[in-house]
Amino acid sequence: WGSEALEDTVRLLEEKGIASVGAGLNKAEANAPRFFRAGDSVVAFLAYTNLYPDGLVAGADSPGVSNPQIESVLSDIASVQKKADVVVVSYHWGDEYQTISNVAQRELAHEIIDAGADLVIGHHPHVAQEVERYKDGWIAYSLGNFVFDQNFSEETMRGLMLRAFVRDGQIVRVEEVRTRLSSTYQVFVVE
Repeated sequence: WGSEALEDTVRLLEEKGIASVGAGLNKAEANAPRFFRAGDSVVAFLAYTNLYPDGLVAGADSPGVSNPQIESVLSDIASVQKKADVVVVSYHWGDEYQTISNVAQRELAHEIIDAGADLVIGHHPHVAQEVERYKDGWIAYSLGNFVFDQNFSEETMRGLMLRAFVRDGQIVRVEEVRTRLSSTYQVFVVE
């Protein structure tokens, strides 16, 4: 529904006290990081997608998504590193219904970690993909569906959550928490 729906979504999230990242009413908002405190650590979130046309990138005075150009992403990471202990990059990418990440996802994720991000969280494929430890960072290529009405396959009914353990300003461990959707699309943790 275009910019009107984006504006409504941003406004409704704000009213409910939910921070959004990766889209906004203008370029500054769309590219702004969100900071949160986790114990004694400051965590910064950035979000991007490489699946939308350039026309949906926010302009100086027009709503849209954050700038996915790699130079901009790397600059954003460098900027937030100065203000945060942990940098998390959310990325909407990959091939739908593929349970293994593609080469482009892996190359981009490695470049993001090399630039200083600590955790990359991917989504779009609608199925869970692998979680990788790369150098000092972690990459979840796709968390799959959390709540979604795709009951046509076993893979689309399963997903992942991550539990990241932070000590002294760094992620020391990541645990995969497997989820499943019921026939009425209620999510539950798989023990």
